[in-house]
Amino acid sequence: MMALHVGLRRPKAAACLVGYSGMLTGAPQLQHALVSKPPVLLVHGAQDPVVPVAALHDAERVLKHLDIEVRTHISQNTGHIVDPAGLRLGGEFVARALGL
Repeated sequence: MMALHVGLRRPKAAACLVGYSGMLTGAPQLQHALVSKPPVLLVHGAQDPVVPVAALHDAERVLKHLDIEVRTHISQNTGHIVDPAGLRLGGEFVARALGL
């Protein structure tokens, strides 16, 4: 997903990154390209037919290996959409990171 791909490579760290129903691309190169380590929230639908929920678990494993704080939420009975719970969690995560 674009948020992780770009956000972890920015010279100036973002306050946080939120990824919805995506996957971590370029994971093998990330260790050498990593510039910043903002906290990350990953939200995924358990029944996503486009990007399997296993992508969340893979991203979580890689990010934790790189000592990046990562939180996850899997929305049950949800496909490749962002449900109200995911929106709420994302908003709360960003607000906390910004000190709001």
